[in-house]
Amino acid sequence: MPGMPMLEVYQAIDRAVGQIQAAAGPDTLFLMVSGDGVGPNIAGWHLLPDVLERLGYLVNAGQASESGGAAPQGQRRFDPIKALRDLLPKDFRKSLARRLPTALRDKLAQRVDMAAVDWSRTVAYCLPTDLEGCIRINLKGREPLGIVEPGAAYGTLLEELERALLALRDPATNEPIVERILRSDVAFAGHRRDYLPDLVVNWKALAPISGACSERVPAVLKPSPDPRPGTHTGPAFGDFLAGSLPANTGRKMRFTGTTVLKLKDGKITEEIGLDDGVTALQQLGLIKLAA
Repeated sequence: MPGMPMLEVYQAIDRAVGQIQAAAGPDTLFLMVSGDGVGPNIAGWHLLPDVLERLGYLVNAGQASESGGAAPQGQRRFDPIKALRDLLPKDFRKSLARRLPTALRDKLAQRVDMAAVDWSRTVAYCLPTDLEGCIRINLKGREPLGIVEPGAAYGTLLEELERALLALRDPATNEPIVERILRSDVAFAGHRRDYLPDLVVNWKALAPISGACSERVPAVLKPSPDPRPGTHTGPAFGDFLAGSLPANTGRKMRFTGTTVLKLKDGKITEEIGLDDGVTALQQLGLIKLAA
């Protein structure tokens, strides 16, 4: 179809997959695996900082206290990195960022994004993201300037946040905009759990989200700054098996997620991951682990 370059790209990929499968031959086990699907970009992550601020969980330097008084003295901070960034033209900033090492670029971006936060009064804040909403608690002993006590106070705050976020609705339609909220200490428990957000917000796939409100949150109206009309949506086709195993074996294969393998001398010695892909391959007799 002329004038549809994306369709032409997909058709070319389909043809290439067919050519590879044909070249591999009928006796070859042929797998197609996709980590993500693609769909309309409807995420509401860009609203969360304003939502947390209106709920009183995120406080910016210079922001008035809840009683309506002036901001506490000494909370206004001058950040030279942010000031320099703001003086540079946008195109020059992008060009410069592309030339920086990734770790340094991310560290500078985080510093600029958080420059205005008053950590002495902030109990929850947003992590940079472009799909799900990622919220982290300013936990004492974990965060550099943490103020929330671990234990009961931490658990109570998570519960309060969950209730407040699940109550968010689209101001135009009054429809809920949050599908579910994952707690990392439950969904992703493990010894590296502290590297993760405390709460992960999944959005309802109804329509692009440009506003949020609730009984506690006056309407926040803000179009997404992300210009992409589409983005990743999670599992795609659940590990499509093209081709087949030998007939009448009664065996099936399924891959999900991502597998991380530990290698020694070119051999797999350990599987580190959630999908047990190597276990499946072992059960099928297709691979053997090093002794």
